[in-house]
Amino acid sequence: MRSKRLPIIYVRNTKRNDAIDYAGSRRGRRSKNLPMYVDGTWGSQIVEEIKPRADDIVVVKRGHSAFSFTTLHRILRNLEVDKCIVTGGAVNGCVADTVMEGAGLGYEFIVVSDATFRPPNSPHLRLFADWAQTMSVEQVLGLLHRSF
Repeated sequence: MRSKRLPIIYVRNTKRNDAIDYAGSRRGRRSKNLPMYVDGTWGSQIVEEIKPRADDIVVVKRGHSAFSFTTLHRILRNLEVDKCIVTGGAVNGCVADTVMEGAGLGYEFIVVSDATFRPPNSPHLRLFADWAQTMSVEQVLGLLHRSF
């Protein structure tokens, strides 16, 4: 992405210890009482090996979708982005919620099947049939090489 000078956006999942800022349902807030997502803990941090660089963008989310109650939609519009490549996260959780909400906003998505928390052959990848393409890292790299 960097070699093609394409924007890189990190989405960081975090919340207060009491989850009062959790952006999901009340029931979800009770079940989200996981200490790993608390501000300042290891689970709310971006892994050191892939940490953002100075010109990358970091969006903080407090619920499942990277679009809900965040600036992501505005950032993508300002960058004139209409297609997103998604990695990381659980394909049957936050990734699915982000893709479905983003598709409703008019974005196209590629979910990188072997760069998420589920195995590349996971049946959960079928969730995306109506909202996104699924590709392997190798396929995405080939697409980037041919397209730019």
